[in-house]
Amino acid sequence: MDVPELTTVLVETPVGPAPYAGKAVGELSNVAVPAAVANAVFDAVGVRLTELPVTAEKVYAGLRAKEGHK
Repeated sequence: MDVPELTTVLVETPVGPAPYAGKAVGELSNVAVPAAVANAVFDAVGVRLTELPVTAEKVYAGLRAKEGHK
């Protein structure tokens, strides 16, 4: 009830750039997940990571840098 009615509009174009004239669909919806993970790490330990993948080694290095160690 909180979501407005959605209208689907199909825009036809010639062939796509991918093999077999394929076109991309929905990749932009994947962008939020890595940012959410990085924000969760920041909320948990106070280290802001700006490169993927988020690994334990990068978190540890961030914690050491935050303390002034190299």
